[in-house]
Amino acid sequence: KMHKFQSLQQLPNQLSKSLLRYTSQPPSSSNAREGFSLVSLTTTSPAVRGNDSDQQAVLQFKAKITGDQLNIMESWNSSIHFCQWIGVTCGRKHRRVTKLKLRILKLSRSLSPYIGNLSFLRELDLVGNSFYNQIPQEIGGLRRLEALNLANNSISGEIPSNLSACSKLILVDMSDNQLTGEIPALLGLLSNLKKSSHGVHQGSRSRNSTRP
Repeated sequence: KMHKFQSLQQLPNQLSKSLLRYTSQPPSSSNAREGFSLVSLTTTSPAVRGNDSDQQAVLQFKAKITGDQLNIMESWNSSIHFCQWIGVTCGRKHRRVTKLKLRILKLSRSLSPYIGNLSFLRELDLVGNSFYNQIPQEIGGLRRLEALNLANNSISGEIPSNLSACSKLILVDMSDNQLTGEIPALLGLLSNLKKSSHGVHQGSRSRNSTRP
């Protein structure tokens, strides 16, 4: 039986560290024309357009960073492919960003809404930094997202209600932040959320009642 969601401040302290536990064209006889066709195919293919979209999204994420004590963002430059940037993982075949893991790197600033453009993203891990302000609503559009780990930052405001649209979510950890309000009720109905021995619940200031 699903228990009614409670106010974030009313839940037991022992849950404070808990997790929501994870057409191509025919070849031309002309060499010049063939070369032109190959270029045209490359520049107009959906995969390439998507790849460029991902690059712009991570660059916009970088643009939001104002605190970078370890100079991590300096490596995010055109000297290497963005899939090789620190913390960025891409799929081998489609070269789209599947993971963004920047754990405990002393980064600070508000979270970029452009994260929502990383449509192939499966894991977002920003644990142990100093990100603040609200969680962008755009994250709720990441339909492939399986793990959202924002623990130990300074994120405030309410949990976006549309986060429940991320139906593949397995793990969500928002512990040790400054979140307020109530848990979106539909978030507790996500069937893929991993269950702990205490049921499914949320961390710290984003805690949830358990379910069987």
